[in-house]
Amino acid sequence: MTMNFVGTPQRISVQAWNKEVAPPQLADPTTLACTVQDPQGNQITYTLAASQIVRDGVGLYHLDVTPTIPGGWQSWWVAGGALVATAPFLFQVAPDPLTPS
Repeated sequence: MTMNFVGTPQRISVQAWNKEVAPPQLADPTTLACTVQDPQGNQITYTLAASQIVRDGVGLYHLDVTPTIPGGWQSWWVAGGALVATAPFLFQVAPDPLTPS
């Protein structure tokens, strides 16, 4: 789990692997989405189709989110098509140390 501060962007990355070949190779899924949930349970889903997710190379993707409240955040990637997989990611957010409470 990583630690971040409110207002500081958090990069969430994923690798998509085709494990049906030997050796496994990075590959692009047909669809890709990442759902981010804040500590209060609010969820936002970002998609590759809507250009909200950045493709860094074959099978390599990231999403930058800026946490707005402290607490435990979680996200999960869902790939579809020939590559079907999910990948969770957890990160902790602390209050901004430069903002008076």
